[in-house]
Formats: sequence, C-alpha cells, structure tokens
Amino acid sequence: MRFKWALLASLCICITSAHAAKDVNTLKSSRIVGEKYLGQCETSLSDIRVQLSDLKRQANQSQKMELLGKLNNLLIDIDLLWNHAILFSYNHPNEAIRKVADKCNGELNNIQSEIDLSVDIYNLLLALSKLELTPDESRFVNKKLADYRLNGISLPPQKREELKKINEQINKLGRAYLKNVREGVQTVYIDSVEGLSGLPDDYIQSHKPNENGRIEITTNYPDYQPFMLYGNSDKYRKALMEAFLNRGYPNNQEVIKQLVQARHQKAQILGFDTFADYVTKDKMIKTAENAQLFIDRINELAKPKADKEIARLLKRLQQIDPEAKQVERWQYRYLAEKIKQEEYQIDSKEVRQYFGYEKVKLGIFSLMENMFNIQIKAVTQPVWHEDVESFQVIQDNKLIAQFHLDSHPRPHKYNHAASFPITTGIKGRYLPEAALVTNFPKTYLEHDQVVLFLHEFGHLIHHLFSGNHEMVALAGVNTEVDFIEAPSQMLEEWVWDYDSLKKFAINEEGKVIPRELVKKLNESRNFLTGILTRRQLVYSAMSLGIHDKQPKEVDWENMQRNYFNGYSAFPNVENGNMQASFEHLVGYSAVYYTYTWSKVIAADMFTRFMKEGMINKKTAQEYRSRVLAPGGRKPADQLVKDFLGRDYSFESFKAHLGE
Repeated sequence: MRFKWALLASLCICITSAHAAKDVNTLKSSRIVGEKYLGQCETSLSDIRVQLSDLKRQANQSQKMELLGKLNNLLIDIDLLWNHAILFSYNHPNEAIRKVADKCNGELNNIQSEIDLSVDIYNLLLALSKLELTPDESRFVNKKLADYRLNGISLPPQKREELKKINEQINKLGRAYLKNVREGVQTVYIDSVEGLSGLPDDYIQSHKPNENGRIEITTNYPDYQPFMLYGNSDKYRKALMEAFLNRGYPNNQEVIKQLVQARHQKAQILGFDTFADYVTKDKMIKTAENAQLFIDRINELAKPKADKEIARLLKRLQQIDPEAKQVERWQYRYLAEKIKQEEYQIDSKEVRQYFGYEKVKLGIFSLMENMFNIQIKAVTQPVWHEDVESFQVIQDNKLIAQFHLDSHPRPHKYNHAASFPITTGIKGRYLPEAALVTNFPKTYLEHDQVVLFLHEFGHLIHHLFSGNHEMVALAGVNTEVDFIEAPSQMLEEWVWDYDSLKKFAINEEGKVIPRELVKKLNESRNFLTGILTRRQLVYSAMSLGIHDKQPKEVDWENMQRNYFNGYSAFPNVENGNMQASFEHLVGYSAVYYTYTWSKVIAADMFTRFMKEGMINKKTAQEYRSRVLAPGGRKPADQLVKDFLGRDYSFESFKAHLGE
C-alpha cells in the first residue's frame, strides 16, 4: 500500500518554508527533533495560511508566472507538512505527538479543500493556460484546471461553501474510521499451549501463557497471519478471523454509513448520480460502469479456476472431517498449506529458514543496486524509534534519495505494511525521502512476507526515482490512482526467480535455497490464484457497490453476505463485520478495483523482463526512466505504452491465473 494519495519525533521534518532553493546535501540542518514537532506543526500551518491568503489576494496581478511559482511553493509546503503529519499520526510512539499530527492532518485537509474551491486560484490557472508554458508547466496547469472543474469550481458561492463543509465532514469521518480500526485490536485467548499446535517453534516461544495460564493472540498481522496458515485448531482459527473482521466494530458501524452518505451528498452537488461516478471520472477506468464491467470480467475469468481449487481444498478437508460439505474462509490457507506439503512437497516452515529478515533486507537492497545501478548505504540519523534504520541512495557518487525502514511490530504503530512519503523530491530543493513501515518479525519471514516486502519496496522506489521535478504536483507518485499498485505488484515477480533468490535466500548453516525448492514454489504458485483473485473482487465490488447507488439502497445488514455470495469462493463469515474494519474504504473509497486493475498492467509490463532478462540493466533502466521517473508528467497509459511499445492487454493476466 502506498500511503497518502487519499488522505518523524525524531525524524526529519523539513517543514521550513520552501520559497528559497536549498542545497539538498544540507537538508539535515532543517530537521526538527522530538517534541519540537508539537509547536512546529502550528507554526507551519500558520505560514501556509498566510501564503494562501497572499496568493488569493495577488491572483489578479499581472505577474502570472511569478504567481505560478508561488502556487507551487505553497503546494510544496503543504506536501511536506502533510507527509509528516500522516507518518507521525500512524507511527510515532509519543501519544501527544500522534494527537497533534492527527489534528494537523485534519487542518491540512480543510486547507486543501479551500484551495480546491478557490475561484481566485482557478482564475489564475485559467490565465496561465493561455500563456506560453513549458511542457511541465502546461501539464501542471491543465491537470489543476481539470481538478477544479471536477471538484465544483463552477458552482454558485453558496454551493461551494456547502461543498467545503461536506469535504471537512468526509475528512473527519475518514480519520475517525481509521483510528477506530487502528485502536480496535482484538485478542483471542487460548486455553493452553496445545492450542498452538502446528505453529513454528519461534512463534510458540514468543507467545507464553499469561499469569492466568492463557495465551493471547491478537489481530495484529504478525500474530494473525501465521496462525491462519499453521494453526491446527479450527476453533481458534475461526475465532481469530471473526475477531479480525470486527476490529472496527461496533464503533465504525455508524461512521461508515455517515461517510457514504456524505460522499453521496458531495457527488450530488457536483452533478453526479453517485459518488462512484464522480470518483472514477479522473481515473484510468473513467466510469463506474467500466469499473463494474471490469470486476465482472475478471470474475468470469477467475471463477472456473477458483471452483477447481475449492474442490481440491474440500477433498483435503474431508480427510480431517469426513462430514464437511464446504470450505470456510478461515480454513482455506491452512488447507492450502497442507496440500502444498503433500502434493508439492513444500513445507512453509522449512522454506522460512532461508528467509532471515536481515538477509532478505540486504538481498532486496542488492537486487535494487544491480537493477538500477545505485548504491544503498546505511547511515545514522535521528529517528522516531530506536528500531528505525536509515539509508541513503547514491548514484555516480551523488546522493539522490534517502529512506528509512521501520520494520518490526510495536504498540501504537501502523499494523500492516505501507510506504509513507516524507519528502517529495523537488529539483534543486529537496531530495526524495520515504519510510517503509512494516511489521515483520526480527527472525524469519514467510515467503509471502518476502513478496510483501518487495511489493512495498516497489512503492518506495517509485517515490524515490520520481522525485526530480520542479512542479510538486508532477513529482513523486502523482499518477492516476488506479495505476499506483502496478509498479509494486510487478516487482513481486523477482521473489519467484531462483537466480535472484540464490543471492540472499541462505539459511543459518550457509546453505542456499535449493533450485528444486524454488521450482516447487513456482509449481504451487498457481494454486489459489483463482480464489485469491476472487477475494480481491469481493473487496472491489463492495467498495464500488456501496458508492454506486443511493445510500438508502445500501443493505448494510446483509451487505457482507451479499458480496461474498456474489464474488467469493467461500461462504460469508456470519459473525464478521468487514464494512467496519476495511481500512481501504477510506483511502480508496469506491476504487479498490485498483489492485486488480494494476495487476493486469503489472503482468503485462513484466513480459519485457521475462523476454529480456530479470536483471537486464538496459530493460531496468528503461523501466525506471519511462515508467517510474516521469511521476505525473504523462498519463499512466502513456507511461505503460512508452515502456511496452504498445497498449497493455489482458493476455498476460490470463496466463497469471494459470491452470
């Protein structure tokens, strides 16, 4: 997941004014450390408000190009402050700083809404569009004008003010929803160590009985995922899945209804029938109707494969329970692991020994260095927690970017995995900088976790490599939202390549992962592709469906059941409340289809590496320069065409589903 499109104390908040160009090698001098952030946030907000007020007041002056620079400066300052506010609110160990960051996030949402509905700034952009501009200036101006028109600039003043209030409500409700999920960690209590049967030894050792003799398993991913994969107890797997689906329940039950209602009101004011119609307008897919057609097309492709997989899982389940008639959702990963062991001779606990965290981390660094002709160098910098590591990216002896890894679980931290932008790279001013936040164990990773690591690294390098533009709205990952997941999903492919894995997949005895084991992993890879694709379609259909009708028509009581019946390979989990715990309903709203849409594009882009070599430096450089580096300078479909030499197609994705 790439944090921010929708929406440290210690690390780097370069929140000084962006007006004067800075030497990127002296940026450390502007860092704010520790509790100084508490005052810095309000100071920076005040400065931004002054800039906005001055810009609106001066918008009709004749020096339009000078005002374009001031607008870009304002957006740079907002971007800097906003990035840090989001990172802090999700990950800072100091509660006071988390609260201030969350408040700062809300204030920035309101300021952005004011900018988006400013007639003065719109008229400035309109005047600029008639001048002779550079290609980047022209794209920036035209993109902004399109955004203004989409977001209601032509409405009467009274309606714009109403829209501003609705935007503030939407932002407030979204932050409340995420907070409720983040703080709604559930715990399942296991009566004895026998309840941990089947789990790896290091997992058992890290989950000792409490003073009452019971073992606590939480819904945080480092607890949840291994238990669903290895735990022999069907009773506890069911209990843990139900708890996971209820992390935001009951607090979010009304929040999500109010959020959907507010979004619908916004769409109505803007002249759209539904919020889904509005939010897909500027995406690659263009319309809500196209999104639904895409979901149904993928479902048609995936269902036959998923049905065959379910039959295999049921056959294996009946060896455990001869009376079983169907496979439940909390059973499929466990059963799939058994099938992989028995039919493919793959034991995930055995595979783990080759993926020690440190070796995986360094192996991914080495892969990036070889592909993109860079060096990654560890450095010591002030950080927001002692676990956080800092790195510089160097090319041709020049510092071009920096990033940080916050890799291991702890309280009061984002509990999944995401790339958080910190500084958007601005030519001559700021180096691109980001933090990769994950929750990996310090010991061994599952192969799926290695896939996730590389996926998130794909988001990270997209941000770092696209940070050398003058216009902040074209720098970083400022492409269409439904393209954002394509680079990250494509990079996952290297985790299945033996020649890549053999360089770092080495166990404690120094033994390299066997080629035959990697071959078996690939043979088993297509098992579950149908089921997993349809699982994504459940989320996609729900995300689109609750926004593609009148709010009063949403059947909240039966919603989860209806979407599972329509798209999932499994029955609904009756005691779950996914609509209260599905965080992507805030960031992606109606467009969660993005993950599968991006997967189609990723599969097609990967065909060049399949043909030309996984570590082909020429191909990697073309990918970097044509897809990653441009940022938002071109439409996403053009970026893909520049790399492939043609439009993307579904054929590679069909092959991905496999048989």
